[in-house]
Order: sequence, then C-alpha cells, then structure tokens
Amino acid sequence: MICSRCGSTEFYKNGHKPDGRQRWQCKVCGREQVEKPSSDLNSGETYFYSGLSRTREGSCGSPLTSGLDGETQEREMACLETVRTDLLKDFPTEELRGKILQFLIKRKGDGIKDIRNAVSSLKSLARNGADLYNPEAVKKVLAEMPLEDSTKKLYVKHYEAFLKFLGGTWQKPRYYAKQKIPYIPLETLLDQLIAALPRKTACFCQILKETGARPGEIGSLKWRDVDLERRIIYINEPEKGSLPRVKNISEKLVNMLNTVPRTHENIFGSKQTIMRLYYKQRKNTVYKLGDARVLSISLKTFRHWKGTTEYLKSLDIFHVKNVLGHKRVSSTEFYIHIAEAISPLSHEYNSKVATTIQDACALIESGYEYVCDFPDGKIFRKRK
Repeated sequence: MICSRCGSTEFYKNGHKPDGRQRWQCKVCGREQVEKPSSDLNSGETYFYSGLSRTREGSCGSPLTSGLDGETQEREMACLETVRTDLLKDFPTEELRGKILQFLIKRKGDGIKDIRNAVSSLKSLARNGADLYNPEAVKKVLAEMPLEDSTKKLYVKHYEAFLKFLGGTWQKPRYYAKQKIPYIPLETLLDQLIAALPRKTACFCQILKETGARPGEIGSLKWRDVDLERRIIYINEPEKGSLPRVKNISEKLVNMLNTVPRTHENIFGSKQTIMRLYYKQRKNTVYKLGDARVLSISLKTFRHWKGTTEYLKSLDIFHVKNVLGHKRVSSTEFYIHIAEAISPLSHEYNSKVATTIQDACALIESGYEYVCDFPDGKIFRKRK
C-alpha cells in the first residue's frame, strides 16, 4: 500500500470501519485510508470512505468546492477532510451532520486542527446525550461531565460559536482553568527515557529538551529550518503568540538528526502523528526502565524542565523569557515558584574583592555579581 499524500509505504493499523474493514494510518503524514480493489479499477487503488460520502483521492466528491476563491476552497477542503476521516459519523442525524459541516465551512481562518477540535467538542457533547439545538440541555450535560474546568471552558467556546451560527443565544456557564504545578523530573530520567525511545521519537524529544520549545513548534520543523553545520535550529512557526527564536544545539543532537531519513519536507512528517507515537511508545519504556514515573513525563514536561533549570542556572527571569519565547515576563514568573520549591535558593554568599580591572573581569566571568565599592577596590558576591 502506498500513501497517496506523501508516498510513504509505512503504515500502522488504526482500528476498523463499521463494516469490519481494516483502517490504516500513514506513519509519516498521518493520513487514514482503506485499500479496496475494484473490478473496474487497477488492483490496489485506494479509496477513502467517510460517514457521509465516498470520495476518490484527488477529487472532492462534492460540489462544495467548485467556483470558490482560494482561501474559501482551502477551508472547505479542510472540512471535507473531517468528513473523510469519519469525524462526523457519530452525530445522530443527517440534518445535524449537515449543519455542523456548514458551520465549519463558514469559520474563517480555521485549519484542520481547529476544525478537529471543534468537531471533537460537539461530538463529545452529543455522545453524552446533549441536544445541540437545546442550550439548556447542553448546559446540564456539560455540568455533569467528569472533565477539567479548562476542557469545559473549551467546550463552551466551541458550542457558543455553533449556537451563534444557528442564530440562537444562551446564558453560557462560566468555567475557569485551574493552574497546576507540573512534574519536573531529574535530567537523568529524561535522558534514560530518550535513550529508550525509537530513533525518530528520541530525536524529537532531544530537540524539546535542548530548545524548550513547544511540541507543536518542533513538530512543524522543516529541514530548511535546521543548519547542521553551524548547529542551529530556527523556530519560525511559534505557537500561542510566542516569539520566533534561534537555538543552538549539541553535537549529540546533530548526530541524531543525521540518522533521521529525509522522506518528507517536515523533519517528523505529521506533528499529530509524532506526538501520538510518543505517548504510545512511552508505555513500552516503563517496562524497559522499570520506573513508573516515566508515565508522568508528557511532551510539555520537557519545556517545563527547561524553564526551571535555566532559571536555577542563571537566576535571570529575562534570560528564561528569551529562552522560552514569551512576550511577557508574567508568563515566565511561573517558573520562579517551581525553581524555588525544587531547589531552595541559599541566602549565603561567597565574597571576593577585586583591586584591578583584570580581577573584576575574572570574577564577573566566574558568575560573581557586583555589590559595592570601597577605597581600595570593589566587592563581588556569588551564592553558595
């Protein structure tokens, strides 16, 4: 079987269709497909099936995208992608599926990720018995769902947009995300986890560890964003409004990148696929390492670890802000609390006196900070 999107021949099984046929997912780009030869076609030709329609790759199978400008056509093709991957099949009625598809098409600027998130929220509400045409019923079901408040807040956002599309109004419930203190592992545990992972996933995690970038930012990296000669990575697709950054990488990471096959424009193919593979492969490493704490290491843990350790090394919040790409210092202050809890800062200092310019420069280079002057020189100090 050959993937019609990226040409890869590597697949893994991804469940079955309702009629029992095997569903396959490409390991490189994440495309789902079902191989079904037909008598009037060449053997092995691939068709894609959805809950609403049967379409052949290369044709939309719907008049929705005909006669539209480029931006609208791209958005509608993203909506058709949700149909191809059966995201709409669990909604109870054909009318509701049609309404949701029209709602997704009219959302401006949404990519496939935003579309998937919106459909997932509405589908979860419908699966739990909510009538999406009845705001009060949705409110009641949402209150009874065993979810975090941050997730419920996202559900409210997506349902409110859908209700506005239908022309309805409601008194939306208020949910507030509760910030939790993340787990910060020892560096040795992170290194053991990376060493136990397969080649491509290990490289992905090593980049997260060295750069402190978000998983989606590294998942979007292209080969042109990496300069192996100068050992530099350019993060040009920052998430959540962060700043673009340039990061130095180690020789170890350069060697790991050289082992990754260049079969795709993106280093790791589809970022959704590489993230999904990490959580699947992480379970296997528990048996290899014999340490259940590995299950507490999510992809975001690498960023939290980087921010915490950088503050402990430098004690400079602005340095950590630049490392993580935050626009505001308030976003970085979170790591001060974690760092002080993990490794309480000492209030005892070593002090030294510099009587010449050379002595002062040497102390500054050693990490000492200037305190004050006295008649014969300058006093510097450094935490013990």
